[in-house]
Formats: sequence, structure tokens, C-alpha cells
Amino acid sequence: MSKEVDVVVIGAGIIGLSIARALLLSREKILVTILEKESESGFHAHGRNSGVIHARFYYSPDSLKARFCLEGNQAIKNCRKYNLPLKEVGKVL
Repeated sequence: MSKEVDVVVIGAGIIGLSIARALLLSREKILVTILEKESESGFHAHGRNSGVIHARFYYSPDSLKARFCLEGNQAIKNCRKYNLPLKEVGKVL
């Protein structure tokens, strides 16, 4: 039995799931299928990263890297509004 889908997303990591979610929120009656090689979502690369929220002080203050670092840092910390845990332990320089 074959089923038709509108979009196939390859990978159930943070990027794939974010893309699938954005598609589902942006269009009515869209059928999205997510294909993942692992047994669980987020189990591969994103599930194995260092878990570090990078500070921006390594980069020139006016650089894109510094700006993206700050924006990403703030976006990750917004996980609290979804009751997701975040452990902030600081950094020693």
C-alpha cells in the first residue's frame, strides 16, 4: 500500500524536526513524513554534541559569529518556556 506525502524530511535531529514543525505550522492539511535511521529522535549527531551553549567572547564583538552566538544562546535558553530543562553551570576563563 502506498501513501502520498507532501514533504519528506530526512533526519529526526533538531534541524529535521524543526523543519517538519515549521512546515506543519505554516500550511493546512500538509502531510509530512520524517525518516530517521536511528531508533529514536535526536539520537545521532545532535544527541551526542557537547551540550555547550557557546559564549561570544571568543569572537570580535561586531562579527557575525558573535551576533549569531548571542542570538543562538538566547534562543536555546527560551527552552524554559516549554518546560525543558537547562543546566547553566557557568564558565571559567
